Amino acid sequence: SSAAALPAPAPTPVEGEIVTQKNDTLWRIASRARPAGASMQQTMMAIHRNYAHAFARQNINGLRSGQVLRLPTPEQIDELSKKQAIQAVAMNNEAWKTGSAAPLEAADTTTVQSSP
Repeated sequence: SSAAALPAPAPTPVEGEIVTQKNDTLWRIASRARPAGASMQQTMMAIHRNYAHAFARQNINGLRSGQVLRLPTPEQIDELSKKQAIQAVAMNNEAWKTGSAAPLEAADTTTVQSSP
C-alpha cells in the first residue's frame, strides 16, 4: 500500500515550540530564541540542557530532525554564565570532532582548582 510509504506527519508546534527540520542547527534556533542580554552560547546550552535527548550523542552538533523543542525561559538561559556557556560549547565542539561523548555541562570555572 502506498500509505505505508508516506512519512509520518510532523508534529504541530504550539506557541513557544519549534519542530526541528533536517537542516536546522542549534545555532540557528538559538538565534531566533535568544533574549536581549543573553549570549548565543547561553541560549544554545539552555535548549540543549532541556532536550539533550534530541541530540545525537547528546552533543549540540547532533540536532535530530523532527524533535519538538520548547524555547527556554530567560531564567533557564541565565543558569549558566556567559563564560560557562562558551566553555560548554567549546567542549561539545571538541567532543564532536573526536567522536567522544559530550559533557552535559561545563565545569564551573570559578570553583575548579588546579592541582599542585
